[in-house]
Amino acid sequence: MFGHGDRPQHHRRHCIASKIGGTPTWHTNFLFCPSYYKAGGSGGPHPNRGCWSWAWAATSSQWFSHENPDRDYACIVTHTTGTVHANKIGNVTGWIGRGYNYANIDATLAWGYPAGSPFAGYHIITVAANEWYSVNMSNDGETSPNLSSKYIGSDMTGGSSGGPWWLGTSHPNAANNYPDTDGVTYTGWVGGPMLNGVNSHKRCLVNCTTPPTATYGLFWQEMGSPPFTSSASDGSDSEDVFGACLGHSNN
Repeated sequence: MFGHGDRPQHHRRHCIASKIGGTPTWHTNFLFCPSYYKAGGSGGPHPNRGCWSWAWAATSSQWFSHENPDRDYACIVTHTTGTVHANKIGNVTGWIGRGYNYANIDATLAWGYPAGSPFAGYHIITVAANEWYSVNMSNDGETSPNLSSKYIGSDMTGGSSGGPWWLGTSHPNAANNYPDTDGVTYTGWVGGPMLNGVNSHKRCLVNCTTPPTATYGLFWQEMGSPPFTSSASDGSDSEDVFGACLGHSNN
């Protein structure tokens, strides 16, 4: 899981709540452990980082009631003292920003801790993809194109949920900065990186031999993210949910 100090940790919504026996149910006992690593071979919190427990969580009503993939975002407010550091997470690991209301662009970096084969679950995996497109995945009647899930090529597996999609990142080695579809090398923005999506749901899960076709696809394996938006007419967009955490008394 990824986040910012005692600011909200941003996640896909199904890490926060899901339907159990058909009834929407909140999950509990969240623990955020930055710098999670190989440890003894099975993975564990980094001894110099530790973990931070949770104080409060929020998500969209559309996911809680309908499990709408286009609204699969949530946030967690953590305590200001961790198991190792009596300080905010961001003061230990650094801080990031959020990006929202961006049109689909053709370059992004996605991170995650995939645990399904062939990944071990204790390494951060980075995916670079340079095409985005949108598909409305709503199961509760929402049809706005601004609320359609967006997709990148990604082979990450289960366990990568909630991992960030970055805008404005670059690699310290220039050879690892990659060109987008316009032939321009993507080297990051001043003020970046910004979080502009999260690993939410895969398309073409089993025996992929062609790209997805309902209704579009570029890669044989793809990862979707709900859109990050802010609109005065939408009371349950990503910024409304994140704002609820930012306004929580623990911050």
